[in-house]
Amino acid sequence: MRTFSIWRKAMMLTALISFCVVNTYGLLQAAPLTPKRSVTKNGITLLWLEQASLPVVSIQVLVQAGAMHDPKNKAGLANMTASLLEEGTASRSATEISETADFIGARFGASAGKDYTTLRLRVLKKELATGFDLLSDVLMHATFDETEVTRIRKQVLG
Repeated sequence: MRTFSIWRKAMMLTALISFCVVNTYGLLQAAPLTPKRSVTKNGITLLWLEQASLPVVSIQVLVQAGAMHDPKNKAGLANMTASLLEEGTASRSATEISETADFIGARFGASAGKDYTTLRLRVLKKELATGFDLLSDVLMHATFDETEVTRIRKQVLG
């Protein structure tokens, strides 16, 4: 008899939790966000969302250079390139890139997908100038040092 009672209580509790989740679902949905779009004179498309309540800026730069654009005899080139973006610029070493991001409390990274290579920056609004400087430096002045290319190639190939 006791097992039935415990089972019955568990079923009633499960039903109550399910009821609460279903009835609060509408309250938990986020407000719709509509991105704004503009195109610069040099053809770069900008998309952005504004949430004034958050003092955080998230930036993603997508370059149409994903894995599907790799030459047939150079599979993995987009992935390798994304890995090398954080390994140094003309003015910063990999350590300096990492330390700068850490110092301003930013999350910074690069990755390659099927369609695009993406650089990401998430930084507090008050550190936006430093964050933009770091992002633009990596985007425009990556050095692709031969030593780092060899190291990454060995890492990828095993």
